[in-house]
Amino acid sequence: MMRQDVKSLDMMLDDDFTYAHIGGDLQTRPQFLNTIKKEQLVYESIAPTAVRVRVYDGLALVTGREDMRVRNSAGLSASRFDSRKSTCGVTAGGCSRRGRPSLSSP
Repeated sequence: MMRQDVKSLDMMLDDDFTYAHIGGDLQTRPQFLNTIKKEQLVYESIAPTAVRVRVYDGLALVTGREDMRVRNSAGLSASRFDSRKSTCGVTAGGCSRRGRPSLSSP
């Protein structure tokens, strides 16, 4: 996300992926990839904390928190909670589909 690498994200994200923004907005996989491609949101830093990984029969469930710096295309902070940095919760699951690992969100 920080590298705006849409090609890599496209390969990693599951078709059913949904991105939940800190303000509560939801984006489908195509919407999220388009946001990254057009640099409507630029992730300047992402620092995971309190990460916990649990594996269940081929599914890896990751929970934790992230400290993020995000700006929009106008250069303004995208966080509604802090003008410079936000902390948010993370839940993601990874499994193998079509012969490759993929990242999904519950």
